[in-house]
Parts: sequence; structure tokens; C-alpha cells
Amino acid sequence: FRVWTVKGQKKLQEFLADLGIPLSQCKQKFSCMDIETKANVQQWVEDLGGKYGLEDISRSSFCTQFGFCNKTCAEDMPLCLT
Repeated sequence: FRVWTVKGQKKLQEFLADLGIPLSQCKQKFSCMDIETKANVQQWVEDLGGKYGLEDISRSSFCTQFGFCNKTCAEDMPLCLT
């Protein structure tokens, strides 16, 4: 979604409404959401993603962190190199 446009924001709000996530939960950081919502949101997005053109939106990956340095995710590295 192009969330920097009004149309994109409306489409995102429509998508979140279709997922059934309450507006109060949508405005929070993911880490602060209810445990039940966090547990189910990935499955909900995969189920309804096709309706919005979001196929293959989740992937398995890993992140690494050395000491107090920034986290580095495996999928981010190829993008940095290109």
C-alpha cells in the first residue's frame, strides 16, 4: 500500500478492518499488542493477503546481533549489496 497517499491509507485501514483487528490495537506497536492478536495476525494476513495482492508476504529468516550493535536480518543483506 502507498500509505503516504490518502487512497493508500484508506486501503490499509480497509485491510486492517477485514483482518478484524480493533483500531486500538492497530495504533499500537506490534510488541505492545494483545498476545492473542499477535499470535493470529500472521495467519490472518496470509489468508486475506490475496484479496489485496499480497501473495507470499511472510518468509522465514533470521536476525543476528553482536553485543550492543544494530540487528542485521538475513534478508536485508542482499538488498544492501545491490
